Amino acid sequence: MPKQNLYYVIKIPTSKIIRKKSFDLGNYTYQEAREKAELVAIGDNLVFHKIRQYYKNNSTPLEIYDNIKKLYAARDEIKKIKETKENEKDLKDQLINKQNEIDRELFVQDIINVKVTNKHHYKEIALKKFKVNGITYKRLCCGSGQMRRNTVTFVNEKLYDYLMDSLMCGLNNKIEKIALAKLSAYFALAFSSVLWVRKPRVCVVKDFITILPDQKIDFIKKHSDGTKTVEEIIMDIELNSADGEGLISPQCAKDFSKDMGLEYDACQFVVRSSFIKGCLMVFDFSAYSKQVCGIDTITDIYGVSYPIDDIDVILTESMFKMHKYYDNWQEYEKFHDKYDLKWGVARYNKKHDPEYSLLNYQYIQNTNLSDKDIDDLIQPTVDWINKICAGDDLYTLLYAMGVKDEDDDFDKIFEQCGDLFTKAILKNKTMLKDGHVQKKLYDSIKESIKQAKIGRVWARGGYQFMLSDPIPLVRSSLGLDATGLIPANKVYSDYWNAVKPDELDLCRSPMVDRHEHNIVTLFDTKEARHWYKYLYSGIVYSIYDTSTIRHSDSD
Repeated sequence: MPKQNLYYVIKIPTSKIIRKKSFDLGNYTYQEAREKAELVAIGDNLVFHKIRQYYKNNSTPLEIYDNIKKLYAARDEIKKIKETKENEKDLKDQLINKQNEIDRELFVQDIINVKVTNKHHYKEIALKKFKVNGITYKRLCCGSGQMRRNTVTFVNEKLYDYLMDSLMCGLNNKIEKIALAKLSAYFALAFSSVLWVRKPRVCVVKDFITILPDQKIDFIKKHSDGTKTVEEIIMDIELNSADGEGLISPQCAKDFSKDMGLEYDACQFVVRSSFIKGCLMVFDFSAYSKQVCGIDTITDIYGVSYPIDDIDVILTESMFKMHKYYDNWQEYEKFHDKYDLKWGVARYNKKHDPEYSLLNYQYIQNTNLSDKDIDDLIQPTVDWINKICAGDDLYTLLYAMGVKDEDDDFDKIFEQCGDLFTKAILKNKTMLKDGHVQKKLYDSIKESIKQAKIGRVWARGGYQFMLSDPIPLVRSSLGLDATGLIPANKVYSDYWNAVKPDELDLCRSPMVDRHEHNIVTLFDTKEARHWYKYLYSGIVYSIYDTSTIRHSDSD
């Protein structure tokens, strides 16, 4: 089970601050924020880590996780005590005290997220700052994900200089020229929610460029009268074929998975650290380098050479956002250690890829479907709804419970069921015959039926990581030609190679155009199975086609 605490911060709209001419909201407690639904849960991150250190809390993330787990267990034990007239008040006080103890551990008072409801108000607030509970808050960061949600993070002003000095990792006040939007986005990586992992041994290598000659492109041409037309043209395409992608050794992947508390070895990791962002896939680059290329050393972008066996992670320069501002990786590591910064994983692959997933209308609206195609497409959803509505015990129970982890025991599943009627039918399935329970289930399934009518239907397929062929990345890193193994318009997938469909339709959300349906066939050879043997999840793309462009640049 992933070992991650969810912390809580207040989130308020700019309109709430602007209403106070003094920009002082006065006292606003954790309990008040919770009652007004102005609390948000955020996973642990570098900002929270450094805030804890500011207050001399040097407990490790694992120690904090274990402590919180014990507090929750103690609270749950109090809940199990049978209540009587004599102990009612005492139990209530114990429960409140234990919950307050948990809240003190998880509430991060020094951070407030601000929802921008008016950009002019935001500008004023960012310049003047604001107060809550006597604390002055100053703008700290706004990541790309926050920007999409119009959210900005503010921090207790007394921590601002300390955090800036630490999280800039030696570059504070040393950068002469950079686009502020880029610097803001790179700095905000420190606020990404992560599961903590050990520091790997790293080699930073150059991205490599692939030229695809004579590609047919639908090009939007602008005319002198202001009109636009779509014309097919032939042109060469230049691609950064390892943009945001790196490699991790099989042993380091095992270590990361163990650090994260996973009960399986993941094979894709979206990593975060100071100015580091991107996806690592498991590939035995050491074995490939020595056995296929006859090379046992690797040289980084700074000219420093390493024995290939001494490297855990190959980062591309597009993953190391501020690489050009450091003299070498060792200088970065020196500052990284000085400020006690950490590595974390923001996302990782599931243990098992789903056999069916919910579509949305975007995937459907730009396809040419016959009536029979539509009937075939919706049949799994129709069958699913019919079995629930007909009272099929298994389907009804699974629908009521929702998605659970296969490793969860009954007690955990039971505790996570929020509705009392779901807990009732888990304990006694004859409750499915109860009229009230049936009505609750019907009211719930009505929303699923409504969603199905607008395209939320079950289809054979699932969401997986999109990966670029790792072999040309290794070859490029060693100074060789970046020759790929997978031909154009084919992909390697351990999962789909076992299913053996004739074709795959690869899509990316949000989808807006029919060209984004990327129809490919599968690639499967003995050599591919050998070198991609750790990639039991994910779709490995060829470097010889325009798939990444068709997926909106795969950004």
